[in-house]
Amino acid sequence: MPFNADEFKARIGGSLASPANFRVLLTGAIVDSDGSRLLSLLCNQAQLPGRAFATNEYTTHGPVRKIPYQTIYDDMVLSFYCKEDMGIKEVFQEWMNFIQNNNTNNEFSYFDDYVSDIIIEQFDYNGRTTHSIKLIDAYPIMMAPLQLDWASENSFHNLQITMAYRYWREEPISLSPFGNYLNVNNLYPNFDIAGALEQTGAALFSRADGQFISRVQQSIRFAGNMSRASLSSTQQSAGVPEDQSLINP
Repeated sequence: MPFNADEFKARIGGSLASPANFRVLLTGAIVDSDGSRLLSLLCNQAQLPGRAFATNEYTTHGPVRKIPYQTIYDDMVLSFYCKEDMGIKEVFQEWMNFIQNNNTNNEFSYFDDYVSDIIIEQFDYNGRTTHSIKLIDAYPIMMAPLQLDWASENSFHNLQITMAYRYWREEPISLSPFGNYLNVNNLYPNFDIAGALEQTGAALFSRADGQFISRVQQSIRFAGNMSRASLSSTQQSAGVPEDQSLINP
């Protein structure tokens, strides 16, 4: 029987999922709310992670059987467009420097201090979240070099970051504290919850996984403001000294 396009579309019952409809969110306290939004906008490539089993071959008689003994999770590669101030590169440099500072004698920070969960959302064509996964305890293990070339005048930098993580799980769409999962009062549809948390230090508690969403969740917090060197007008008027560090204690 020849292929029938109308039957194909009728049986699918909708559009196919597009790999271009996604966003990546860094949760927790590694990057502040402004930085998380900017990283989400500039992240142009990611993956929905897979899963594999490590196996041992076993046989008593007949064909060999493979017996699984461990789950394997491959590293995640994220790509970010770089603004002219190279703030994206500086953020990941600071993150990796906190893990292990090049100026020290090979000392590494505690694992729980530098990891962060990452949420990857898949959207439909109407902008609704249809699938969401969370990378647990993620952190950068490699920042790829950026090629410089006089012949590439009309191109721009695309920074690739390789992230390791312990495992991933699917997020329940109805309970996640991000994206289309969050129920906001209709009287204040544009209320910036992440910004309010950033200003007040208050905490949200996620019923989905028992996670606190707060700027005091971890002992360190990386600056998400890509141009941290310049203080806000409010800070300057208050006489707050300039902080050149990208890491907040």
